[in-house]
Amino acid sequence: MKKYFLQIIMGLAILFGLVLAITPYVAEYIFPKTDEEIQEAKSEDVARALMAIFQSPDADISDAHAIHKKTATTKTAWFSFRTTRKPMQRFIHSRHLEQKELSEEILNTHFFKNSPPAEWWHADLGTETYFTGTDAGNQLYLLYNSRTKRGVLVISSVLKNSAS
Repeated sequence: MKKYFLQIIMGLAILFGLVLAITPYVAEYIFPKTDEEIQEAKSEDVARALMAIFQSPDADISDAHAIHKKTATTKTAWFSFRTTRKPMQRFIHSRHLEQKELSEEILNTHFFKNSPPAEWWHADLGTETYFTGTDAGNQLYLLYNSRTKRGVLVISSVLKNSAS
C-alpha cells in the first residue's frame, strides 16, 4: 500500500480537478439560466433608493414598491410610491425632465407595455401629463399626481452588446 500511496493521491487530485472543471457545465445543463432576471425589493429599501434617486434624504416616501427586470438586451426598473410635491420638483428640475402630454399611446408604450408582474403596479394615476428625460444613459418616465401624492417611475436602458 505504501508503494502506491503517492499514485493514489495524485489520481484523486486529478479526479478532483476534473470534477471541479466540469461542475459549472453540468450545473448549467441541469439548471439552465433564464433569459430574464426579475427581482423585487423590500419597501424600506425602495424608500431609501428613491430618496437617493430624488436627491432628497429628508423626503417622506411611503407605500414604496419596486421591481427590477433584466434581460439580455434591456434593463428596466419600476417604482411605485407616495411622497410630497417638493422631492418631485427637485427631481424633475435636477434631471431636466420635460413635461409632455400623456396620451393613451404613451401610457401603453411606456407604462403598461412589459409592465412588471406585480399586483401593486397601477400606472393610471389620473394625470394628463408625464415627465420624461435621460440620465446617465437611462430613459426616465415619471407620472406624479400632486393631489393624491402618488407617483410611478420607470427607468429603462438598453444594455451594450458585449460582443462588439
